[in-house]
Parts: sequence; C-alpha cells; structure tokens
Amino acid sequence: MNSRPVDFHPEVVHGLRLATLMLPQAMACALLAGVPLAHGLYAALLPPLVAALTSAVSPLSTGPVAMLSLLTGTLLLPYAPPFSEPFVALVLLVTLLTGTIQLLLGLLRCGVMVNVLVHPVMIGAIHAAAIYMAATQMPRLLGLPSPDPQIHLLAWINGMTPQIHWPSLALGGSALALMLLLKWRRPRWPHLLLVTTGATLVSWLTDFATLGGQVVGQVPAGLPSMALPALSTQDLAGVLGCAAIIALAGSLQTSSVVRTMSAGSPRHIDPNREMIAQGLANLAGALTQALPAAGSFSRSALLSRAQVNSPIPALVAALVLTATLLWLTPLLQYLPIPLLGAIVLMMAREFFQPVALWHAWRLHPHDGVVALVTLCTALWYAPHLEIGILYGAALAAVLAGFRAMPSLHGLTRS
Repeated sequence: MNSRPVDFHPEVVHGLRLATLMLPQAMACALLAGVPLAHGLYAALLPPLVAALTSAVSPLSTGPVAMLSLLTGTLLLPYAPPFSEPFVALVLLVTLLTGTIQLLLGLLRCGVMVNVLVHPVMIGAIHAAAIYMAATQMPRLLGLPSPDPQIHLLAWINGMTPQIHWPSLALGGSALALMLLLKWRRPRWPHLLLVTTGATLVSWLTDFATLGGQVVGQVPAGLPSMALPALSTQDLAGVLGCAAIIALAGSLQTSSVVRTMSAGSPRHIDPNREMIAQGLANLAGALTQALPAAGSFSRSALLSRAQVNSPIPALVAALVLTATLLWLTPLLQYLPIPLLGAIVLMMAREFFQPVALWHAWRLHPHDGVVALVTLCTALWYAPHLEIGILYGAALAAVLAGFRAMPSLHGLTRS
C-alpha cells in the first residue's frame, strides 16, 4: 500500500469531481442495461465504496460501466422485456451471481488466469462495444423509439428517417457538441454535470415532454432497501451462464484498468485480491438493487491523474449520491433521453482508441490477432458482444499455451 500521508482537502475535491462524472454515467448505464435509472444510481452508491475499501489500487473507481451494462441488457433480452419488473429482477439476480462467481474465483486464486487473457481481449471488446454503443444511441439522439433487435440498425434508421423528432435532435446534438467542446477547451471542468444540468433546465423551461420529446420521468426518492434478490430454481438455471459471462467481462475490464494504471510501476498488484474486491462490491450491489459493477476507465483515470491514495474520494462521491437520491430526484424527471444518448456517445468516444490495436500488435503479433478477432466476432454477433469476448478469451488461452510450450528444438536437445 502507498504510505504517502493523505491530504484530506484535495481528496474531498477529487471525490466531488468523481461524483460529477459518476452521476450522469450511472443514469446512462441504466438506460443501456434496460432498467429504471434508480438502479444505475444504486450501482454508484455502495459498490464503489466497498471496492475502494477492499482494493489495493487506490485510484481504481468501481461502479456502473457502459460495456457491462450493455452486456447485461442484451444477455437478458430473451428472458423478459427491458424495463419490466421481471427483467429488473433478473438483472439484480445476475448482480448477485456475478459477485459470487468473482469472489469464488478470487478465493480460488484464478486472478492470474484473467491477467493472461485480459489485455488483447479487452482491446477488441472495448472497441466493439464503442462502435455498437455509438450505433445504438442514434435513435435516442434522433428522438426515435428503440429499434427492433431483429432488424438491422442502419436499415431501421433509414426507414424511420421521416419520423425524426427535430427538437430531440437539436437538444441531443447540442449537448454532444458542448460536451466535446468543454472536454477539448476546459478539460478540468465537470463537463458532464454542466451539460446535464443545462439540458435538464432547457427541458423544464421548454416543457420538452409536451413537444413530443422523451424524458426520464419520475425517479423514486430515497435509498435502496437492503434485501437479497428473489431466487428461483428456474431463473437461476436460466441466467447462470449469463452471470458467468458478465463476471468474466467485468473481471477482464477491471484487470485492464488496473494494468493500465500500474504500467511502469514497480509495485506488484495481486489480481486475486482485486477479483475478491470486485466480488464483494457486486455482492453489496445485489443487496442494494444495483446493476453489475466493474472498474471504470474514465473515472479511474481521473483519480489516477490526481494521485489519489485513499478511499476518501469514493466516500465523498457516495455521500453526494446519497444526497441526490434523498433530495434531488424530483429534478431528474425532466432529464431528456436524448441527453443520455449523447452521454453514451461520449463514453463510446473515450473507448475508441484505434492506436491501441497497433500497440497490441507491436507488443506481440499474437496479441494483435486476439484483439482483432475479438473485435470482428463481437461486431458480427452484435448485440451479443459476449460471443466475441468468449472467442477472444479462448484464442488468447490457446496462443498463451503455445507460447508457454518449450520449443521442439529444446525438446530434442533434452
């Protein structure tokens, strides 16, 4: 652990900055997962705090993340309609199973295996998720209803073009442009919070809903009740495979974040401890009706740049989220859906770094092949990105085995 003394005041400021980033992202992740916004906010409450207290990597920020939310929504789509009560119940059950699987893997010391597979698989998966997220948010930005999963997205948008809701396009497009401008010109400003506040104010002043625009609507006030998700043998058997995939994907993403932040550092990071921390965070999330959580690239980068070395920012962010849930939820009902689509597009933009594919290839051709295979198969099977992750993980394991085998020359000499 880092023994540098903690300067309390800057840590509080970093916690406030973390909250301004986490709050809009949590709501956008709920939209991606197909659950009411409250469950995204719940995922930003207790899981980040539990992970911060149990992880050895202080700048790691755990909570709702776009790729995991997208996977959760698509994997459970065959079992119930999104945003319905049965669907939400299945999501909470998956959070419980995800935490249990991650905790068991960590206790069984399987974290090293994840580290072997993590880097090239996550490069491909993240780029596939970025491309798919960007494509799926276009209908929300255009003020169109959600597309039928059975219809090709581009063909669907072409057929729906005459029905574009221009106020939604104006609001969502303006929000996206302003976020890009602020991130470019004022990178230290809380651009997501500023734009979210401004767009919500515009929605309220113009009565955006009466113009035909989509808004979030009523968000339940108060903290989540503490209870285990409902368990049934039928549901358990149906979603256990989904939970295993989400647990693997979440562990891969978290390991990738940790690996990125610890690059060049001489300190050894125990992957088993980090997996246990993620498992405990998701178990805490299951008790508080939260989405599955994992390490976030953007929020962890914020804390890493600030050289955070304590859980104080996570505690401050949790207090801000608590205050929001207790007293500020009436303001969220005016939040325009096109704004959430713009936030997801911003998250997708941050994921999309094509130079990472070239770096993977330069590190080792096998890594480049794994990243490219993961990217292509994930997009081919979209929205089922998990198939690409499984293909990539299997290929990475096979190639790692070949690299570990002694050469034929060495065998003949022995």
